[in-house]
Amino acid sequence: MTQKPPLLDLVRIRHLRQPDIPGRVAAMSEPKARENIGSLPALYNASEKTAFFTGLVEGQDPERVELVVTKRDSTTVAYSQLSDIDWTHGTCEIVVLALPEFRFGFGLLALLKTYDFAFGTLNLRSVLNDVNDGNRMMSSREVLLGKAQVIMPNAHFTEGRVRDSFQWTETRAEIAARFGFELPGQEAVAL
Repeated sequence: MTQKPPLLDLVRIRHLRQPDIPGRVAAMSEPKARENIGSLPALYNASEKTAFFTGLVEGQDPERVELVVTKRDSTTVAYSQLSDIDWTHGTCEIVVLALPEFRFGFGLLALLKTYDFAFGTLNLRSVLNDVNDGNRMMSSREVLLGKAQVIMPNAHFTEGRVRDSFQWTETRAEIAARFGFELPGQEAVAL
């Protein structure tokens, strides 16, 4: 196992701030992104989305952290979130929404940087991955079938299509083994 790869130094991660909200709303409204979003805010209009993210920036949901992933020159490449955070047990769900022009290449870096934040900065113990069938930004259905611990048939209706949801949990060590490098944070202990 190697140390964190220098590629992760190509991106930075920080909390979503008020000036970021218009870009976050626009990213969530982009048609390809909407295909992969099963959460209620995807259905909101622009002013409702703005109010929703303003509430998050103001700390109205202690179980959700909204993040911005940027290149070193501060160009935004993705938005990510940690949701359903269980601070007692150290778990959360991770969602990454890469901007269209950065989906390939920086999308993976954004995901890895978000894992790095979850395990290193927040010292969480495991994450829940939840990927909708047909998510062209992640993996094929066959790959998802191989990873899934739970398959939720007809879990989401997005962009006129009912989609299955593939879910699996991973600890810091499992993610590090999958990508071949160490992640910060404590190792998960069975409860």
